[in-house]
Amino acid sequence: MDERARTGDIVYSRPTNLALMQRPYAGRDRDIAAFLSFINDPQLRLLAIYGLRGIGKTTFLHHAEHALPGWRRIRVDLTEGVGYARFLYSLAEQLGLPCPLERTSSLGLEEGAQLAAEILRRFDAVEPSCLVVDDWQYVLTRAGGNNYRDGRFLDFLTAIVERPGETPNKVVVASRQRFYFPGKRSTERHLEPLDPSSVRVILDYLIRSQRLEAGPIETPTALIERLHGNPLAATLVALLLQSHSAQDIARDAKVRAEFQNRLIELVLGWMDLDENERRLLGYLSVFNVPIPLDVIERDFGESALTLLESFLDCFIVEGDGMGGLRMCPLVREYFEAGLAIRERVHFHSMAARVYELRLESGESTVTDKAEHIAHLAHSLQYLRVKEHLFYVDELRPAAKRLFRDGKYRDALRYFEALDLVHRELEVLYYMGLCYTFLGCGEDAADAITEAMALDGEAWWVLLGYGGTLVTVGSLEKAEPQLARALAICRTERGRSQVYESLGRLHERRRDWKAAEHSYLKAVETFGGSVSAIVRYARFLWKQRRQKTPVLELLASAEALDSSRQDIRRLREVVVSGESADGGESDTVSEPSPPGEEPEVFRGI
Repeated sequence: MDERARTGDIVYSRPTNLALMQRPYAGRDRDIAAFLSFINDPQLRLLAIYGLRGIGKTTFLHHAEHALPGWRRIRVDLTEGVGYARFLYSLAEQLGLPCPLERTSSLGLEEGAQLAAEILRRFDAVEPSCLVVDDWQYVLTRAGGNNYRDGRFLDFLTAIVERPGETPNKVVVASRQRFYFPGKRSTERHLEPLDPSSVRVILDYLIRSQRLEAGPIETPTALIERLHGNPLAATLVALLLQSHSAQDIARDAKVRAEFQNRLIELVLGWMDLDENERRLLGYLSVFNVPIPLDVIERDFGESALTLLESFLDCFIVEGDGMGGLRMCPLVREYFEAGLAIRERVHFHSMAARVYELRLESGESTVTDKAEHIAHLAHSLQYLRVKEHLFYVDELRPAAKRLFRDGKYRDALRYFEALDLVHRELEVLYYMGLCYTFLGCGEDAADAITEAMALDGEAWWVLLGYGGTLVTVGSLEKAEPQLARALAICRTERGRSQVYESLGRLHERRRDWKAAEHSYLKAVETFGGSVSAIVRYARFLWKQRRQKTPVLELLASAEALDSSRQDIRRLREVVVSGESADGGESDTVSEPSPPGEEPEVFRGI
């Protein structure tokens, strides 16, 4: 073993990878120092890295790994829907361990524990070694903390810090969401937003890269401050500067608001993408992991390569250093969300075929197998999915997508498949909502009862269920659910959401006094709820037609979130003196555990 690792004198050296060298890496000296302190501390084994999306966690990990000359480095990048079986098998694959045969059922508890123990033994057989796991948030529930989708992920972290003996080997886990891990022999580091001078360095580099000029670049301090220390925001605003001056973004209130709340749309609007470009980006957006160039060329022809070059130049698509391409995360979300249902299913079918060919070649990886199942699920090939329940967790994203698209029967089939493998609060919650929308009242009640048996404090389950009952018109059944949610909810934000749903219930009953009281309570309980303010304003306009108080409410809502179209629509209605009736929709979002504010019901 390198003596430097023993004596604690590992120092940071710039990486030799050309791509990492070219783009400036600024503002992370303290974080790199903290990483080296962790590496050189023989008492510590696990480091948790936190940070918002786009703050630079993945880039930090790349630079941190290059601070370990002579170390064996093992890396696992998680994706949405990853299950414990895929996680273990991916680790075993990299360590050269044989895995138990895949079956049509889930990985057994004893079998999984044995494989995890063997993985740690093999990991410790070579010193020094560092295991890096990125995007750990995909194994957590929306509530975060110690709420793992599968408790075996936490067991694995516990085994890391509590394994006997002494070893210099380290494990680093990065996540957009805080998570629970054993405190003994472990530490954490939160990547804070970059300081303005570091953001300026990055933005200047990006602008120079686009303009191919070496002259001085004047970027207003006000614009730098608008980026809030986020490197990804700097990447996107560099592109925005092709169509707006820096002074406009910094000084024009309207441009600033659009930039802050609709940056992706503005960027893509400037690009004026044609149909072929949008179709290619839509196709790329359905992939969770980098896709090789030859696959894109095969599916879209040689002309796609020219398009990809322009996407690379505009930072919409980036290389992974191994011949694959991936989309910038925020851009990917924008395009995936914008796909029509039929088009999305078609692209997922194409993606499933990509992985199917890899499987047939005999050279597939664990990731290939799991991604194959995920894309089969998204393309509604349910019968084929049922043959591969070993990777059942890959169904979760598809099930949620189907639910959001209003395809409750298809979503229910996937949630029921997940439920067959292990009982889980979130799955039972969604099953209850699907049953409600499908008119299966008794089944819905049973699913929600089972969910609450798992966590009697899950007020958001009762809120979502009660709100859904209001939406389908089951008002008598909805009221006790919402009352119970209000009784057990301990946060102001959550109670505001419950009062808002109670207002909807009373409005459906045409009990105007009770409705107004509930909406007012929603606003008073948590003044930061834009949804509650807009609901209350809309109600007041329908009932009293008083412009001044309604416009004042809308102004306060817009100050909190200037991107909401329902605020603008209602203001237009009020100014014109028209009726606010019609156009209202009650849509159910994903669960809203404590600490979050997705605002379960939205619509004007």
